[in-house]
Amino acid sequence: MINRTQLINIFPGLEDGWYDAVIAAAVEKKFTAEQHVIKRGEQMTGSLLLLQGVLKIYRCAGDGSEYFMHFLQAGQACAMSLRCYDESKVFPVSIRAASDVTLLLISAEQVAEWMQTFKSFNKFVRATYFNRMDEMLSTIDKVVFQQMDQRLLTYLEMQSRLYGNEIKLTHQQIAKDLNTSREVISRL
Repeated sequence: MINRTQLINIFPGLEDGWYDAVIAAAVEKKFTAEQHVIKRGEQMTGSLLLLQGVLKIYRCAGDGSEYFMHFLQAGQACAMSLRCYDESKVFPVSIRAASDVTLLLISAEQVAEWMQTFKSFNKFVRATYFNRMDEMLSTIDKVVFQQMDQRLLTYLEMQSRLYGNEIKLTHQQIAKDLNTSREVISRL
Protein backbone atom coordinates (compact mmCIF):
# COMPACT_ATOMS: atom_id res chain seq x y z
CA MET A 1 0.00 0.00 0.00
CA ILE A 2 1.12 3.53 -0.71
CA ASN A 3 2.66 5.51 2.13
CA ARG A 4 1.79 9.03 3.23
CA THR A 5 4.85 10.71 1.66
CA GLN A 6 4.16 9.12 -1.73
CA LEU A 7 0.51 10.15 -1.54
CA ILE A 8 1.46 13.75 -0.73
CA ASN A 9 3.87 13.80 -3.71
CA ILE A 10 1.23 12.45 -6.11
CA PHE A 11 -1.69 14.53 -4.78
CA PRO A 12 -0.10 17.71 -3.34
CA GLY A 13 -2.01 20.48 -1.63
CA LEU A 14 -4.71 18.48 0.14
CA GLU A 15 -5.39 18.62 3.87
CA ASP A 16 -3.29 16.44 6.17
CA GLY A 17 -6.32 14.57 7.46
CA TRP A 18 -7.30 13.59 3.93
CA TYR A 19 -4.03 11.71 3.37
CA ASP A 20 -4.55 9.72 6.56
CA ALA A 21 -8.17 9.01 5.59
CA VAL A 22 -7.09 7.71 2.17
CA ILE A 23 -4.48 5.41 3.65
CA ALA A 24 -7.06 4.02 6.07
CA ALA A 25 -9.92 3.58 3.59
CA ALA A 26 -8.67 3.19 0.02
CA VAL A 27 -8.05 -0.11 -1.74
CA GLU A 28 -5.00 -0.27 -4.00
CA LYS A 29 -5.54 -1.96 -7.38
CA LYS A 30 -3.06 -2.82 -10.12
CA PHE A 31 -3.77 -3.36 -13.81
CA THR A 32 -1.47 -4.34 -16.65
CA ALA A 33 -1.33 -2.49 -19.96
CA GLU A 34 -4.44 -3.06 -22.13
CA GLN A 35 -6.42 -4.54 -19.22
CA HIS A 36 -9.93 -3.15 -18.74
CA VAL A 37 -10.49 -1.30 -15.48
CA ILE A 38 -14.20 -0.89 -16.13
CA LYS A 39 -16.44 -1.32 -19.15
CA ARG A 40 -19.34 0.84 -20.21
CA GLY A 41 -22.56 -0.37 -18.60
CA GLU A 42 -20.92 -1.81 -15.49
CA GLN A 43 -21.86 -0.56 -12.03
CA MET A 44 -19.32 1.78 -10.47
CA THR A 45 -19.30 1.68 -6.69
CA GLY A 46 -16.27 3.83 -5.98
CA SER A 47 -13.96 6.49 -7.29
CA LEU A 48 -10.60 6.06 -9.00
CA LEU A 49 -7.50 8.04 -8.06
CA LEU A 50 -4.52 7.30 -10.29
CA LEU A 51 -1.19 6.74 -8.53
CA GLN A 52 0.97 5.50 -11.40
CA GLY A 53 0.64 4.91 -15.13
CA VAL A 54 -1.84 6.09 -17.73
CA LEU A 55 -5.53 5.27 -18.12
CA LYS A 56 -7.35 5.62 -21.43
CA ILE A 57 -10.97 6.79 -21.28
CA TYR A 58 -13.13 6.03 -24.30
CA ARG A 59 -16.71 5.70 -25.41
CA CYS A 60 -18.00 2.54 -27.10
CA ALA A 61 -20.81 2.38 -29.64
CA GLY A 62 -23.23 -0.51 -30.09
CA ASP A 63 -21.38 -1.65 -33.22
CA GLY A 64 -18.13 -2.11 -31.29
CA SER A 65 -16.45 1.07 -32.51
CA GLU A 66 -14.65 3.22 -29.98
CA TYR A 67 -13.95 6.91 -29.64
CA PHE A 68 -10.97 7.98 -27.56
CA MET A 69 -11.87 10.74 -25.12
CA HIS A 70 -8.82 11.47 -22.95
CA PHE A 71 -6.03 10.05 -20.83
CA LEU A 72 -5.69 10.14 -17.04
CA GLN A 73 -2.24 10.40 -15.49
CA ALA A 74 -0.84 10.00 -11.99
CA GLY A 75 -2.29 12.57 -9.62
CA GLN A 76 -5.61 12.73 -11.43
CA ALA A 77 -9.03 11.31 -10.65
CA CYS A 78 -11.66 9.91 -12.96
CA ALA A 79 -14.45 12.51 -13.02
CA MET A 80 -17.06 9.92 -14.01
CA SER A 81 -16.16 7.74 -11.03
CA LEU A 82 -16.16 10.70 -8.64
CA ARG A 83 -19.83 11.27 -9.34
CA CYS A 84 -20.63 7.79 -8.00
CA TYR A 85 -20.88 9.27 -4.52
CA ASP A 86 -23.93 11.20 -5.65
CA GLU A 87 -25.87 8.45 -7.36
CA SER A 88 -25.35 4.82 -8.29
CA LYS A 89 -25.54 4.61 -12.04
CA VAL A 90 -23.96 2.42 -14.64
CA PHE A 91 -20.68 3.67 -16.01
CA PRO A 92 -21.16 5.59 -19.30
CA VAL A 93 -17.59 5.14 -20.60
CA SER A 94 -14.92 2.45 -20.62
CA ILE A 95 -11.49 2.68 -19.02
CA ARG A 96 -8.49 0.65 -20.10
CA ALA A 97 -4.93 0.73 -18.77
CA ALA A 98 -2.71 2.33 -21.42
CA SER A 99 0.33 1.23 -19.40
CA ASP A 100 0.80 -0.69 -16.19
CA VAL A 101 -1.33 1.17 -13.66
CA THR A 102 -1.68 1.48 -9.91
CA LEU A 103 -4.78 3.22 -8.62
CA LEU A 104 -6.78 3.71 -5.48
CA LEU A 105 -10.43 2.74 -5.26
CA ILE A 106 -12.42 4.79 -2.78
CA SER A 107 -15.95 3.84 -1.79
CA ALA A 108 -18.86 6.09 -2.71
CA GLU A 109 -19.58 6.62 0.98
CA GLN A 110 -16.03 7.84 1.64
CA VAL A 111 -16.12 10.22 -1.31
CA ALA A 112 -19.40 11.71 -0.07
CA GLU A 113 -18.01 12.10 3.44
CA TRP A 114 -14.72 13.61 2.26
CA MET A 115 -16.55 16.09 0.03
CA GLN A 116 -18.13 17.47 3.22
CA THR A 117 -15.15 17.06 5.56
CA PHE A 118 -12.17 18.21 3.49
CA LYS A 119 -12.44 21.53 1.66
CA SER A 120 -9.29 20.80 -0.33
CA PHE A 121 -10.72 17.49 -1.56
CA ASN A 122 -13.98 19.20 -2.50
CA LYS A 123 -11.94 21.75 -4.48
CA PHE A 124 -9.92 18.93 -6.12
CA VAL A 125 -13.15 17.19 -7.21
CA ARG A 126 -14.64 20.40 -8.60
CA ALA A 127 -11.39 21.15 -10.48
CA THR A 128 -11.50 17.61 -11.91
CA TYR A 129 -15.04 18.22 -13.19
CA PHE A 130 -14.10 21.58 -14.73
CA ASN A 131 -11.00 20.13 -16.40
CA ARG A 132 -13.05 17.31 -17.95
CA MET A 133 -15.68 19.80 -19.12
CA ASP A 134 -12.92 21.80 -20.82
CA GLU A 135 -11.60 18.61 -22.43
CA MET A 136 -15.09 17.68 -23.60
CA LEU A 137 -15.53 21.09 -25.24
CA SER A 138 -12.12 20.69 -26.85
CA THR A 139 -13.11 17.26 -28.17
CA ILE A 140 -16.34 18.65 -29.62
CA ASP A 141 -14.36 21.43 -31.29
CA LYS A 142 -11.97 18.90 -32.80
CA VAL A 143 -14.72 16.67 -34.15
CA VAL A 144 -16.83 19.52 -35.47
CA PHE A 145 -14.24 22.03 -36.64
CA GLN A 146 -10.98 20.18 -37.33
CA GLN A 147 -10.06 18.07 -40.30
CA MET A 148 -8.68 14.60 -39.63
CA ASP A 149 -5.10 15.69 -40.36
CA GLN A 150 -5.23 18.23 -37.53
CA ARG A 151 -6.91 15.74 -35.18
CA LEU A 152 -4.16 13.23 -35.97
CA LEU A 153 -1.43 15.79 -35.29
CA THR A 154 -3.02 16.73 -31.95
CA TYR A 155 -3.34 13.05 -31.02
CA LEU A 156 0.30 12.31 -31.89
CA GLU A 157 1.50 15.34 -29.94
CA MET A 158 -0.44 14.09 -26.91
CA GLN A 159 1.06 10.60 -27.28
CA SER A 160 4.52 12.16 -27.47
CA ARG A 161 3.94 14.13 -24.25
CA LEU A 162 2.83 10.97 -22.45
CA TYR A 163 5.31 8.42 -23.78
CA GLY A 164 8.21 10.28 -25.40
CA ASN A 165 9.17 10.73 -29.02
CA GLU A 166 8.89 7.06 -30.01
CA ILE A 167 5.20 6.27 -30.46
CA LYS A 168 4.61 2.52 -30.47
CA LEU A 169 1.14 2.38 -32.00
CA THR A 170 -0.05 0.81 -35.20
CA HIS A 171 -2.02 2.78 -37.76
CA GLN A 172 -4.99 0.58 -36.82
CA GLN A 173 -4.72 1.49 -33.12
CA ILE A 174 -4.56 5.20 -33.97
CA ALA A 175 -7.52 4.87 -36.34
CA LYS A 176 -9.53 3.13 -33.64
CA ASP A 177 -8.84 5.94 -31.16
CA LEU A 178 -9.81 8.60 -33.70
CA ASN A 179 -12.83 6.62 -34.96
CA THR A 180 -11.67 6.48 -38.55
CA SER A 181 -10.21 3.89 -40.90
CA ARG A 182 -6.64 2.62 -40.95
CA GLU A 183 -6.39 3.68 -44.59
CA VAL A 184 -7.13 7.30 -43.69
CA ILE A 185 -4.44 7.28 -40.99
CA SER A 186 -1.91 5.61 -43.30
CA ARG A 187 -2.61 8.15 -46.04
CA LEU A 188 -2.17 11.06 -43.63
